[in-house]
Amino acid sequence: MVTSRGRVAPRARDAGSVDASPTGARYPFVDATRALAALSVLVFHVGVLGGLPPGSALHPYNDVLSGGVTLFFLVSGFLLYRPFVLARARERPVDLRSYARKRALRILPGYWVALTVLTAVFGLPGVFTADWWRYYGLVQIYDLDTYDLGMGVAWTLCIEATFYLLLPLYSWGVTRALGSRRHVLRDELLLLAAGALVAVGFSGWVYLSGHDERISRTLLGTFDWFAVGMAYAVLSVHRPAWRVRRPALLWAAAGAVVLSIGALAGDHGATGWFQLLRHLLVGLAAALVLAPAVFPAPAGRGGIVERVLRLGWLRWLGVVSYGLYLYHATLIPPQLSRGLPERLGGSAYAWLLVTTLVLAGTTAALSWYLVERPASAVRRRPRRKPPAPGDRTSGGGGLPRQRVADDVSAAHTSADTPRRYSSVRTSDT
Repeated sequence: MVTSRGRVAPRARDAGSVDASPTGARYPFVDATRALAALSVLVFHVGVLGGLPPGSALHPYNDVLSGGVTLFFLVSGFLLYRPFVLARARERPVDLRSYARKRALRILPGYWVALTVLTAVFGLPGVFTADWWRYYGLVQIYDLDTYDLGMGVAWTLCIEATFYLLLPLYSWGVTRALGSRRHVLRDELLLLAAGALVAVGFSGWVYLSGHDERISRTLLGTFDWFAVGMAYAVLSVHRPAWRVRRPALLWAAAGAVVLSIGALAGDHGATGWFQLLRHLLVGLAAALVLAPAVFPAPAGRGGIVERVLRLGWLRWLGVVSYGLYLYHATLIPPQLSRGLPERLGGSAYAWLLVTTLVLAGTTAALSWYLVERPASAVRRRPRRKPPAPGDRTSGGGGLPRQRVADDVSAAHTSADTPRRYSSVRTSDT
C-alpha cells in the first residue's frame, strides 16, 4: 500500500506517517490500521466465497468483516483531507497539480496491471470488450449493467476516485464559505455533519424503499464514512494536543459493536431498517478503531493497542495492502474449483485462509515493488531557470516560496479499498 507520505520505498518503521500537524506530531500507525482493514476484507471474502458452509452460524459475524472497507474510507478521508485543512490553517495553497498527479500515479498503475493480468488469466467479464474504458476508467459502477463486472472489488476504487476528484472542490467551497470566521472548527465540523446526514438519508431511502442496494454504494451513499475521517483531519490540525487516553477501551467498544451487528443480523438481516442501522454501526466501529492511530495515546499509555500498531510485519502489510486488496478475491474461486483446501487436509476454511493470504500477499509484494513503488517515484522534473540577478529565491540566502505538500495516501488506496453488506457477491469486498 501507499505510504502516508505518498513517497517511495517506505521502510516499515516509517510506514503510515503523515506530515506533521502544526506542532510537528506524526502519525506512525496509519499503515498498520490499513493492514487491519485489508485483513478484515480478506477474511470476509474467504468466508463468503466458499470458506464457510451455507447456513453456518458464523456467516452474520463474517459478513461484518466487510466493514474493513469502511475503515479504508475513513483513512482516506483523514489522510487526503488533512493537507487541505493544514494549508487553510497556514494560509498557503495546496499544489493541485501535484495532488492530482500523485493520486493518479498511486491508484491507476497498480489497478491497471491487476485488471489486465487477472482478466488475461481468469477471464474477468466485460473487461476485454467495447466497454473496456468503463473498467479502466473506474466508472463501471455508474451503470448497473456493468456494476458487478470486471474486478469485483473495484467498486470501492470507483468511489475513491470520485472522492479524489471532488475533494479539492469541497475544500475550496469550505474556504469560501467559512473565510476567516471566528469559530472555524465548529463550523467546519457542522458542515461535515450536514454532509454525513445527507449520505445517511440517501442510504436510508435506498434501503427502506426497496431499491437496488448497489445505488447506495456510491460517494453519495458513503460520504458519511469519509466525513468521519475528514472530521478527524480537522481536529488533528485545530486540536493537535488531543490524545486517546485508553485506546484499548475504544477497540473493545468496536469489538462489541461488531458482535452486536452479527447477533442482530440473524433475525433482522433482511430488513431495510437493519441495513441502515448496520451502515451506521459499521461506521461507528471503524471510527473507534482508527482513533488511536490518529490521536495516539501519550508515551507509555498506549498498551496493547500501541503494541499491535507497532508490529513491523503489520505495518509492512499495510504498505502493500493495495495489491492485497486488488488480487485476493479473484484468487479464491480457483482454489475452490481445484479442491486445494480439501487436498491439504484438516480444516478447509483454515487452509483456504492461509493459502489465500500467502498467494495474495506474494502478488501484493510484487505489485508494490515492481509497479506501485516505481510509479509513485515518478515526479515531473521542473525546468531549472538560471537565477536572475538579485533573485533571492534561488540562492543568496533567500528562502523559496513554500507550498503545503499534499501528503496523501488513500486508504485502500483503496483502494485499497473493499466492502460490505450481507449479500455474498464478490463485489462486496
